[in-house]
Amino acid sequence: MQVSNFELVKELKITLKITTKSLYLMAYSAYQKGLFEKVLWMREGEKLTYESIANRLTKEGVKSARNCLLMAEHVFSIYKKGLQRKDRLTSKPNIEVVDLEFLSNTNQ
Repeated sequence: MQVSNFELVKELKITLKITTKSLYLMAYSAYQKGLFEKVLWMREGEKLTYESIANRLTKEGVKSARNCLLMAEHVFSIYKKGLQRKDRLTSKPNIEVVDLEFLSNTNQ
């Protein structure tokens, strides 16, 4: 129904489709979050290589979430997957108007 006079409109029904990835949290333990933050700082703040980060964390006695010694490949994986998770959690939702329905006083 096309409405040209909005005084006749009693209700407007809007159907939206909202798509978001930010609700899919995947459980990161506090240890994993802390480890990612350390790796992120060392990589982006201090500009260290993955090998340097692995060596420094190993000297500090830090191990992976599965209690393994950290190698450059582990550090790269922590960094890459952590950034993906961060992007997913901070991404904006996609909002799409699916339908508009005008209900007028004359439809009673």
